Amino acid sequence: MNAKTQHALIDINRAFYAGVADAFSDSRQDPWPGWHRALSHLERLSGQPISILDVGCGNGRFAGFLENELGGPFCYLGLDSSSSLLAHARAALDSRPHIEFEQREILDSTVQLAPSGVRFELIGLFGVLHHVPGETSRRVLLHQLISQLEVGGILIATAWQFGAFERFRARMLPWEKYNERAREPIDIRELEPGDHLLPWGASALPRYCHFTTPDELRSLFPNHGVEWVDEFSDDGKTGDLNRYAVVRREPKANE
Repeated sequence: MNAKTQHALIDINRAFYAGVADAFSDSRQDPWPGWHRALSHLERLSGQPISILDVGCGNGRFAGFLENELGGPFCYLGLDSSSSLLAHARAALDSRPHIEFEQREILDSTVQLAPSGVRFELIGLFGVLHHVPGETSRRVLLHQLISQLEVGGILIATAWQFGAFERFRARMLPWEKYNERAREPIDIRELEPGDHLLPWGASALPRYCHFTTPDELRSLFPNHGVEWVDEFSDDGKTGDLNRYAVVRREPKANE
């Protein structure tokens, strides 16, 4: 996938979240059931507060979940591309000194998400991979996050399994139809298998989503440097709407 197509797909999602942020936030208040199992693998690595990075934090509900679930102090940094969703997060949680939110272009694989040299004991990537255009970019993002883990720290990433459900497949919008009215048409030849357009509610704005299968999710991680801790499905009414990958950073030879 070339850079022009990647930026065009990112722009589709930027317009979507700018247009539906308030309603979208209202519909995303409850914690995901899978968070409980994923968080059970977190180990406190020192006597200091647990350092946590939440990439694609949206309205901050994972931070609220951590407030209720963690049995000790933590320092949390939530990143998101949407200023509107971050406004909801700050309104709910920013008064807490151990919780911070910052705006970053998290879908751009060339952007450094956290300062170089800063490492975290827990990194969450929830509901983000399906918005990252291009397999190479998804792989680069995961590798970047792993490099910012403390040795022994865990990365929890999810892949939305919408493509496995007929109720979502039936609503997918043809790219050709989108291009008929698009200010910036998408070069369909540059799309990858699994790239789709999905509507949301009554909004006229579609969103770009990539269906990452369980096999593809596993293939995105490096062969060395991480230990697979857990892999499972959870969430949604049927308990399998998201595929979870939990990996732990292993020490390098000089660490």
